[in-house]
This record gives sequence, structure tokens and C-alpha cells, in this order.
Amino acid sequence: MASGALGVRTGSTRADRKEGIGTEGTHIGDRPTSRPASTGDSMQRALISSGSTFEVEIGYSRAVVQGDWVFVSGTAGFIEAAISKAGACLRDVVPVTHVLPHVSDFPMCWPVLRKYFGKVRSAAMMISAGLSDPRMQIEIQVSALKHGA
Repeated sequence: MASGALGVRTGSTRADRKEGIGTEGTHIGDRPTSRPASTGDSMQRALISSGSTFEVEIGYSRAVVQGDWVFVSGTAGFIEAAISKAGACLRDVVPVTHVLPHVSDFPMCWPVLRKYFGKVRSAAMMISAGLSDPRMQIEIQVSALKHGA
């Protein structure tokens, strides 16, 4: 298992993952999105990829930037990088959702979560649910409003 950006151990050990950001209608790796380049709204949309093949196979982005908002999918090792690529930082996180397979493991996560979110004090929720990879111990989903927006 590898250690993620938040110091939470993840099951991901893929060496082929690349960080990237695409703009509306494009995706890193020259894979087009299913969304047309122009939707008529005035907010710019950007897709952020971790390089995982699951993003293409399942049809999602690791993160989506829509206007001043950044939405990061449930993950353990790409949160800070995705938010940074979007022009935001951890202090911009508004809600955070923690998903763990076992409720009893949540207190073990608190020191790491406090290290990254202790001063931010985002609205938070913890859910106990099975994760797609049994090696995963936690997934975290966040949304951030870019500072100054």
C-alpha cells in the first residue's frame, strides 16, 4: 500500500498515474469528454485527472472545476494535488465527507485529518460503507470554494 497526500494509506500502487488538468471538452491523455465544449453557461469547466484508467472506464473525473468551485471525487491520495491544480488550497475546503468501511477505524484517522483540516474546520460527515477496493481504508470527498471568490 502507498501513502496518500493526506498520509492515509491507500491501496493504489499504480506507477502509471499522471496528474493533469483539462479544459472544457478535453481530458488529459487526449481523451475527449462526453460533454460538448460549449454548454451556453458562462462558467468555465475544467476536468482534473489522476491518470487512473478507472476514470475513463467508469466515466468520471478525479476533480471538476466549475467557476470558483472545485469538486474532488472520493479519493485518499490526490486531494491536495487536485485542489492545488485548480488554483485553490486545503483552507478553501467547505464540506468534507469521509467514507470508511469500518466505523471503529475512524478515530485512528483523526490525527492525520486534524493535521490537514484542523485549522480549516470544514463542515464534515463520516459515512461507513464498503469501498470498491478492499485495500482502501478511507476515501475522502471534498468541495472547495476558491479563496477570494
